[in-house]
Amino acid sequence: MATPEIINAIYREVFGRDADPVGVSARLNMTPDEIRRDLFGSQEYANLVATRERRRDDAAAKLEKNQERQQRKAEIRAEREDAHARIKTVLERYGLSDLSKWAWEQLTLGSSEARITLELPDQPAVQKRFGAVLEGRRKAGLPAISFAEIVHFERESSELARAAGLPAGAVTRELQHKWLVNNVSIAEVGRRFSLAEQRVFNTDPVLRAERARFGVTSGEEVWHELDPKNAFPAIARRFASAGLSAQGVRTGFGPLSRREAGGLVDLGVTEDQAAQGFGTLAASRDLFAPLAGTQEREITRETQFGAVFGGSAQAREEIEKRAAKRRAPFQGGGAFTQTSEGFGGLGRSR
Repeated sequence: MATPEIINAIYREVFGRDADPVGVSARLNMTPDEIRRDLFGSQEYANLVATRERRRDDAAAKLEKNQERQQRKAEIRAEREDAHARIKTVLERYGLSDLSKWAWEQLTLGSSEARITLELPDQPAVQKRFGAVLEGRRKAGLPAISFAEIVHFERESSELARAAGLPAGAVTRELQHKWLVNNVSIAEVGRRFSLAEQRVFNTDPVLRAERARFGVTSGEEVWHELDPKNAFPAIARRFASAGLSAQGVRTGFGPLSRREAGGLVDLGVTEDQAAQGFGTLAASRDLFAPLAGTQEREITRETQFGAVFGGSAQAREEIEKRAAKRRAPFQGGGAFTQTSEGFGGLGRSR
C-alpha cells in the first residue's frame, strides 16, 4: 500500500507536480507500480506527452528555421563578397581602389552588382580619373572611348616607356591623357619612341660619352628627346654639365670633373661660351705649365676657369704676369691676348 508521501513522489516523477487530494485518496490502496501504470494510462499523461512532443517539434522546427536563416545569410554574404571581389578587380584595373569601400557599402545596403556598375561612372573619383580624357575628346569631336580603352592605352604606353629604358614616372598619366585627347594611338606612341631612340643614337658620340660619364642614362636621353619640357628639369644639371664637358673634349682642353662642370653650370656658362673659353685655354696650355729649370708653379685649372669664366681679376693677373715674364703673348684663335688692359678672358659669364 502507498502512503501520501509515496503517491506525491510518483506524481512528481510522472507529472512534475504533487497529487491532488482526490488522486491521493483514490490510490492509497495501490502499490507504487500500480500507481505508475494508472498514471501512465491517464488522459493527463497522454496530454502531457503530446505537449512535450509538440514543444520538441516546435523547437526542432525553430532550430531548422534558424539554421536555414543562418545558411541564407552566409549565402548572401558569400554572394556579396563574390560580387565585391569582381567589382574590386575592375576598380583596381581602373586605378580606383579607393572606391572599394563604397562598393561594399552599396552591396550591404542591397544594391546589385549591375546597379553599382551603372552608378560607377557618376562617382567623383571616376570623373577625376577619366573625366578630362572623356571631356577633352568630346570637345575635340572625337569618338567616345571606354574606361577599359583608356586603361589599356595607359598600360601599353607605360610598357613602351619601360622597354625604352625611360625612368619610372617619365611617361606620366597627364602625358598619356594628353595623347588620348589628341587621338594619338599606341602605334603612334611606339613610332615616337622609336624616332626618339634614333635621334639619341645619332647624337654626337662625344656628347653621348660625356652624358654617360655624368650619369645620364640612354633612357633619360630618350625621355628628353620625347618630352623635353618635362624631362629636362629632372636631368638639367647632368645634361648641362655633360654639354660643357663635351666642349672641353672637342676643343682639346679635355673632359671636366663633376665639380668643374657644376661650377660652370652655376655660373650660367653656355656651350658656346664654353667652346670659346676652352679653345683659349687649350691654346694657352704651355703658358700654364711651369718651364723646366725654373721655380714657376703650375697655374691650376681653378685659376684658369676663374680667369676665363669667373671674371676673377686675381686669376687674370696671375696669368698676365706669367705671360709678361715669358714675353710670349698668344695671338688669335681665342687665346689670351695682351691689350692695354692686360690679358683678358671671357669675363664673368653672367
